[in-house]
Amino acid sequence: MVIDSVVICGIHVSIDKFHENAQLSYSLARVHWDKALTTETATAIVNWGFGELDLAKFYGNSDLRHIVSWKVMEKIGMTRGGALRSHRRTREGRFDRVGLLRHPS
Repeated sequence: MVIDSVVICGIHVSIDKFHENAQLSYSLARVHWDKALTTETATAIVNWGFGELDLAKFYGNSDLRHIVSWKVMEKIGMTRGGALRSHRRTREGRFDRVGLLRHPS
């Protein structure tokens, strides 16, 4: 997404046609948080995937400490499927991830 010639958001969808599912990931510049931009865009993508591509599931995951990110996924109808313990490594150490998924309603 671009506002005033500045990229503020990125959304990536990785589609697995054989298994009829897709992974959703996104990022948004912090100054644009709490404006529902990611929620609105992710909702449109998920609806497109279920409607046009006949997908059976969308999934995503987030750093368990990054509540804002997994709250977006919950707002678009995803439910938590469990925590992936010690799943990512950064300079600060290892961190848990929360996995979320959504099936067509």
